[in-house]
Amino acid sequence: MEKSELLTLRTTEEAQRMLEKLTMLENRKATDEARLVLDIGMRERLKELALRKYSKGNITLEKAAEIAEISVWEMAELLSEKKIAFKLDVDAVIEATK
Repeated sequence: MEKSELLTLRTTEEAQRMLEKLTMLENRKATDEARLVLDIGMRERLKELALRKYSKGNITLEKAAEIAEISVWEMAELLSEKKIAFKLDVDAVIEATK
């Protein structure tokens, strides 16, 4: 099991309601469900950030993949799914596959 750290935060009533609903539907403890939701949300947030920076031309495909914590190939697929044109840097792709 991965080491965990204590995180205290305030949520809205709506977020609390949704957490209670998820907890009931999944038959989990609230802390376990909150941890899962936070993990999923952070992974999606990193992807959104990488997509935004890449689409503005601020970072390379390789850097976007690094930010999103996915492979270069997964990042290219994500760009395709989101209909974001990508500039193929052949040298970066070859280096990433080594």
